[in-house]
Amino acid sequence: MLSAVEAAIVSLEPGHPARPLLFDIQTAAQRCAWKVSGLLKYTEAKGAKPSPEVIEYVIAQEPA
Repeated sequence: MLSAVEAAIVSLEPGHPARPLLFDIQTAAQRCAWKVSGLLKYTEAKGAKPSPEVIEYVIAQEPA
């Protein structure tokens, strides 16, 4: 997400009207990355282990 937004920002001229919106998206994506990193550190400290499952497989499963 971050790399796509950064590429879009670089590709637009400095005065382009979409640039401020892209900067907002970039800030939000950075904040999300920071929060996810914190959640992963927290769960790791609590003993959680990463799942070897492919996320699409996990999402597609019916709830028990």
